[in-house]
Amino acid sequence: MCGLIFASVARALRLKHPPMVISMFLLRPWKSRFMDELRHVFANYGLANVGTIICFSSSEVDRYRQEFPRHANKLVFTPVGCGPTRLDPEEERRRVELVPPEPYVFSGGTTNRDYETLARAMALLPDVKLKILAKKKDFPGSQSGMEFLENVYGVDYERAVYDATVVALPLFDQCLSSGQLTLLLAMELGKPVVASDVPGVRDYITNGHDGVLVPPGDAAAMSAAISELLADSGGRQELGRRARETHQSRFTQKMSICSIVSYAARAAKK
Repeated sequence: MCGLIFASVARALRLKHPPMVISMFLLRPWKSRFMDELRHVFANYGLANVGTIICFSSSEVDRYRQEFPRHANKLVFTPVGCGPTRLDPEEERRRVELVPPEPYVFSGGTTNRDYETLARAMALLPDVKLKILAKKKDFPGSQSGMEFLENVYGVDYERAVYDATVVALPLFDQCLSSGQLTLLLAMELGKPVVASDVPGVRDYITNGHDGVLVPPGDAAAMSAAISELLADSGGRQELGRRARETHQSRFTQKMSICSIVSYAARAAKK
């Protein structure tokens, strides 16, 4: 939004400035149709002064090319990156070997999270504990067997993911970039992930190879996928190993930064 404001002001005042690149372009639909259309008029005006528009999912590129046809050739997809984690792998392995954590499923985050489906999925697994980075008052459904991590950040947050048996990422079926940072942290730490099969996730996970995708809103499918992984130690380890390989080969923070900088460098040469 800051980029759009600057681009609009620069265009209105005819200011000279370096080529502009907007990264993580994201416009969530507004409920008010009038305000949403007004915002699109403003965005169209500002984007005329922008050279490259980077989205963090390929589905968003398709969506915005339809919404902003005049700027379709400026829209590109670059995966968001994550890491490096602040945990010391050797130190964490020694800690876990000394005091193995109890089995639990981890989930967390706020944007576009479908926690109602997760609550129904976990209700089908009454003997499985869920640790969730969310506020208890905001979580729907039965809360038995759930531990809410309301003030956990930094290394403590990473360790909560590292110690999890399975990471669950329930998302609503919307064309929005959401959940990728939680997903990529889990992949970097070599954790098996069960996620909703939504557009913003498909660019990052190959179903059955480095994660498990289930239909959005399907509590039974999510519960079954979690249960299957909990019962298969070898399968969990292999899925987590491939997830880390995918992260290291495609989705590191350095790779994402280099890609964004390369777009800026190309824009500067034009």
